[in-house]
Amino acid sequence: MMVRSSIFLLMGVAAGCGDKADQGDTGQAAVTTTETTTITETTTTVTSSTETTTTTPTTDADGDGALAADDCDDSDPEIHPGAEELCDGVDNDCDGETDVGATDATIWYADTDGDGWGDANSTSSACEVPEGYGSDASDCDDSAAAVNPDAAETCDGVDNDCDGRVDGENAVDADTWYTDLDGDGFGGADSAVLSCSEPAGFISDGTDCDDEGVFGEWTWPGAAPEDSLIDCMKDLDGDGFGDAAPATAGVTAGTDCDDNASQINPGADEVCDEADNDCDGDIDDDAIDAALWYADADGDGWGSGDPTGTTPSCEMPTGYVGNDDDCDDDEATASPDGVEVCDGGIDNDCSGLADDDDPATDVGTMSSWTPDDDGDGWGTDSPAAPTTVSCAQPSGLAPSGDCDDADASINPGAVEIWYDGLDTDCDGASDYDADADDHDSEDHGGGDCDDADEAINPDADEDCDGVDNDCDGNIDDDDPDASCGYESLVGDWQITVRGSTLCDFSTTGTEATAASCPDCTYIFDSDHNDLGTGCLTAFDALLGYYEDYGGAGEYLSFQLYGTYELGPFPAALTASGSSATLTWGGYSYFGYYYGGSFDLY
Repeated sequence: MMVRSSIFLLMGVAAGCGDKADQGDTGQAAVTTTETTTITETTTTVTSSTETTTTTPTTDADGDGALAADDCDDSDPEIHPGAEELCDGVDNDCDGETDVGATDATIWYADTDGDGWGDANSTSSACEVPEGYGSDASDCDDSAAAVNPDAAETCDGVDNDCDGRVDGENAVDADTWYTDLDGDGFGGADSAVLSCSEPAGFISDGTDCDDEGVFGEWTWPGAAPEDSLIDCMKDLDGDGFGDAAPATAGVTAGTDCDDNASQINPGADEVCDEADNDCDGDIDDDAIDAALWYADADGDGWGSGDPTGTTPSCEMPTGYVGNDDDCDDDEATASPDGVEVCDGGIDNDCSGLADDDDPATDVGTMSSWTPDDDGDGWGTDSPAAPTTVSCAQPSGLAPSGDCDDADASINPGAVEIWYDGLDTDCDGASDYDADADDHDSEDHGGGDCDDADEAINPDADEDCDGVDNDCDGNIDDDDPDASCGYESLVGDWQITVRGSTLCDFSTTGTEATAASCPDCTYIFDSDHNDLGTGCLTAFDALLGYYEDYGGAGEYLSFQLYGTYELGPFPAALTASGSSATLTWGGYSYFGYYYGGSFDLY
């Protein structure tokens, strides 16, 4: 404890030491006063043996305005009656109490419940914290230690954390609530709020994956129980199966391939309606109302009765028909609508009988059988001979047709020997017409000049080929029926001049002559001389027009559609790529050749 000691010596001053008369001048004896002020820490007594200040009660040594008689420390001008008491361990105002009523004292708040948080309504001012007080004033209930700003809010009807809210959404045991906008009994997960009690318009379930969408009322956990009792799916058609392709994010895909049709789902029966009723990816497969089709192996329109050859299908498969009435599905000539014919025992009409045993057999398919006297395997064709008509050959008879049943070398199977006067093969034709052109050989009284070529006979057309085609004794240029003096074209062709067709021979075999080309307007002979109007040959008209009138910008197009030939005079059409050269009568013409068309330029 520090001891502040002040020694006040009040002494009278006399002219001489010990002068009692002088002592009597003041009317008082000399007084020595010692004041000791104890502060706290140490105790120290200070005495002066060398210097003594002598004061009187009316002295103000520290000049603080307080006389020594009243100043509890007349050596410190900050200490005197009326001074501001401060928290400094000194009796600043000399009231006999240290730090009591200090102006800088701290306000302390009562903590009655001892939870470390004080009551703002119960205070104490002191330099040091009093017992049962603290510096905090935020306790909203100082009678309950569990209620303070640091406490956890709980759903108990009390503002546990002193935030001004009772059972707020921050309560540790608050429940989660969700809005149910679509009214399906399931709340949207993104609409969660915390509350100790159920807010208006909220429910406790928050598992709805589509609470706001167009199809929200058909979408919730367990909406498609056939797929899942817990997954959130959309079942628009109410068939118990979830949409296999939901458009809304977060909705679990189900197995329903058409959620707009309740009759279409994985549990439905497949029927013939061109829809995938059972959602297996196939349309009309294994349909319960599919028709049964029968194999038609022979393609005759009639199906086999073999049960292993059937197949159910909504549409008739290739190779199948809708009946099983064919008696032989390996034989196209056998069917219920077939006609029985002689064919070696086939039951063509599925009657159970065949050929001669079937009274419905077409007689026209039977053979005539007659006696074979010469034993050549052919029966006589004599109308007087007994004849049997049947499918099978009767014993002792042969196929009718032998024109000489007395000569075994003459019969329908023999090879004809020409010009011997005999009908060796019994075909009834002339023995003098070997080329079968209906003209007998001129060597045997006929007019055919070449009985080995059916194209040469009196009825043939004369061609420019060095042959007497019509057997009139004249060949090519010597024959007035031929136009070999100029050009002869045989085939389908036409001549066009600047897009206008002059001659059109669209029938195969038509020969280009003056008579067959009446529209030609330019005529030239083989020397290319203009002969006036008319037309000698199409080819002359072509060449003559180019020669005399083929000025700049004009051209002729000669189009060929079939075979053709260029007469006996030197003529040739040669092509190399798209370029062509026509040589005729010593002249050469150049142009383009493409697709049967020769354009001169």
